[in-house]
Amino acid sequence: MLPFILIPLLVAHCRRHALRPLLTAWDLLPLLLTESVHIFFQISCWLGNTQWIGYGKYLQWAFLLSLLFPVLRRELYVPALWGAGCTLAGSFLNRLVIGANGGKMPVWPTLSQWTGYCTREMLSGGVDGLHVLMTKDAALPFLADYLDLGWCILSPGDVLNHLFVAIILYRAVLSFDRTAEHP
Repeated sequence: MLPFILIPLLVAHCRRHALRPLLTAWDLLPLLLTESVHIFFQISCWLGNTQWIGYGKYLQWAFLLSLLFPVLRRELYVPALWGAGCTLAGSFLNRLVIGANGGKMPVWPTLSQWTGYCTREMLSGGVDGLHVLMTKDAALPFLADYLDLGWCILSPGDVLNHLFVAIILYRAVLSFDRTAEHP
């Protein structure tokens, strides 16, 4: 999720939008706290402690709920609809590939093997009951988890799901400019 927070901030900075108000924006605090927990989970996995993987579904809900604060405070209703559409499309794609593969999500680790975050041996043993090593027999491999960042492996559906955060965060930064002009 970290790239989906950093990239909109970088784009906003390059377009000369004020980022300083982020330091005092209480409505973005739940999102940053949830991301901190997510980073903790990823570091734990990186160190071989996979006990937190089962809590991933709760973290997804925490991310969605944490986005309610900036949406409601900054009235980002139209961007929230676009983000929700991305989330629905991403969830559909993920469910499609999971259904086509007998309830399993195929994963193809590349960079993560080098960093040690995820190895083929981990996936062949079954980490969480959902993710398995992708083989040549995998159905819809272009929708599976293969976008490897070294600390997480995403599917195209995951990218669409995480776009919700990027859209809301970027629009929240744009709202800082509006509130500075019209307090």
